[in-house]
Amino acid sequence: MDTGLIVIVVVVVLFYARLYLINRGKRRREKLALIERMKIGKKAPPLPATNSDTPAFKVKSWWIIGPAILLMLLGSAIFSEALIPEFKTFWWVPVAVGGVLFIFGFE
Repeated sequence: MDTGLIVIVVVVVLFYARLYLINRGKRRREKLALIERMKIGKKAPPLPATNSDTPAFKVKSWWIIGPAILLMLLGSAIFSEALIPEFKTFWWVPVAVGGVLFIFGFE
């Protein structure tokens, strides 16, 4: 396996692990809120309506997401030799950097 491909697989696994942890944290906070509500009893205000179809994560900063996407597109253009064919062996560097930026673009 190519070193670049291994790096990209690790970045993708880290991205999905981060989304999993964000989702798990949201569910944990909802569960704690429900437990607190049950402790209060009948005097507790009603829970806010939540839609279970909405994702647990949201975009923290489009200023991070935008350049991350552009870096990943640059890496794919280098890989396909459409841009800077001399750097084809290093296609994975902008993709990996963009992927790491992408990880920190969500909360």
